[in-house]
Parts: sequence; C-alpha cells; structure tokens
Amino acid sequence: MLKIFSVLILYSGVLPHHGFVPLLNNPVDIITLWLVTAFIFNKTKNMKTFLKQNFHYIFFTLLGLIILSSCKKEDNGHPDGMGDPTKARVNVIHASHDAGPVRLFINDGLFVTGLLNYGRATGYYSADPGNIDLDIMSEDNILLTGMRKNLEANENYTILVSRQLGKQVLTTITDDWELPAKGKAKIRFVNTLFNSHGVSLNSGKDVLVALNDYMSAAPSSMEVSAKTYMLSVSSGNYKSIPKAIALEAGKIYTIYTMGSVSGSGNSALEMGVFKNR
Repeated sequence: MLKIFSVLILYSGVLPHHGFVPLLNNPVDIITLWLVTAFIFNKTKNMKTFLKQNFHYIFFTLLGLIILSSCKKEDNGHPDGMGDPTKARVNVIHASHDAGPVRLFINDGLFVTGLLNYGRATGYYSADPGNIDLDIMSEDNILLTGMRKNLEANENYTILVSRQLGKQVLTTITDDWELPAKGKAKIRFVNTLFNSHGVSLNSGKDVLVALNDYMSAAPSSMEVSAKTYMLSVSSGNYKSIPKAIALEAGKIYTIYTMGSVSGSGNSALEMGVFKNR
C-alpha cells in the first residue's frame, strides 16, 4: 500500500509536466491522504515506529511534492525560455520614486499578488493577446495612471512606471529576446527621467549608450562583452553613483534610469537593471 501511494504521489508531480492530468493537484491534500491512508493500512500502530520504518517512502513522497510545486510555479506565468507562443508576456518595472508601492491590475483583475516597490520588477507574466487595460493603483487603491495596450502573441513587453510633470506615466517597450553571440551579453537602455536633456549610460569614462530625449528607449539592443562593468548614468553635470554590474554571457538586460536628475535621497539619480532572460 505504501508503494502504491508513493507512486501516485510521484505521478501527481511528474505527469503534469508531460501534459497528462494529475490524480491529485493540492499538495496538502496529497500528503494528508498519503499519511492517513498509509498509517491505517500499516500493521504498526505507533506513529514514531511507522515514520522510522517508512522513511524512504516519505522521502520520495516529499520529492514528488517538490516537483509538483516547481511545475506549478512555471505555470503561473513566468516563462522558461520563450514560453507559450500563443501568449504575450508582460513585465512591469516600478521606476517612479514618488509613487510609493503600487498595485497592478489588468482588465480589472489583479496582475500580481501584493505590492510592487520602487526599483523592482514583476518579471514576465503571460497574458492573452489583444487589447488590455493596465491600471496602476496606489497602496490605498487610488488610481495613479493607466493605459490600453494591444498585445501580440509571442511578443514580450516591458512597461515602466515613471514620473512626468507631477504625475505617473507608463512607457512600453517591446523586448528583444534574441540571444546574443557567444561570449556576449545584450543590453537595452531606457531613460525615464522627465527633467533630463540627454542622458547616457556609462562604463567608467566611456559612454555605452546616449539618448537625447527623456521618456525614450534605445531603438535597439546592443551587444557587449560579458564581464563586470562599473556602470553609471549621467545627464549634464549630474551623475549617479557607479555600480559594479556583472553582465553574463548569453543574457539580456534592460538598464533604466530612476529618480530625478538633481534629486537626492529617494529621488536621487540612479540606475536599475532587469535581466530579461
């Protein structure tokens, strides 16, 4: 009986990954059913002895649950590789220093659980192609800004929340997921500073990318050697504190400005980095 239930648990974890319907879906139900049934049908009526004698079955049961849990995480919208080609994928970056933590809604439904804090990203979530209404709400559920966006299947989008002339705005870029050449990383620079008149991404004293307009993105990604860079952003005489950023071979990054040109504290000019894939 113990062998039968251990096999069922493993099938419940493994089969969904191969397109079959699992016998049980809820991990709590699985482990409860396993322990209760196994103990009832086992000759040993002492739980301590039962656990000691059947440790190896319990181990493989827990292994099945771990596999099941990992499968469910993949199905929650964070794609591995290119993901489902029939879906669009959306990532939101919070780059507005004065918005506070925000809630994200798509078509009046909660996009991600919990609050998104300044300088953080949601990571990619899948969405049905077609028109969506994205609303950005404050922690107190006050509408800060929103937009309607047409999503195409098998495309990847990054939407940045930023501040412009005292209000929150959204900037959308279509992400480039084509992998870089061997030994290279790929970067795309986005400027969200509403009061900047030209901004550059720098590696030491060298300018990697320069943008003339605020609220703009580099028209395309660029490939750089995979290594650790001392990166900063600058506009006029203002420059962010350099950060050591390791750009890995075969990876793609979005690098974006945050804060304000002459700001300090929470609004200081700084740079954010998001690994697209």
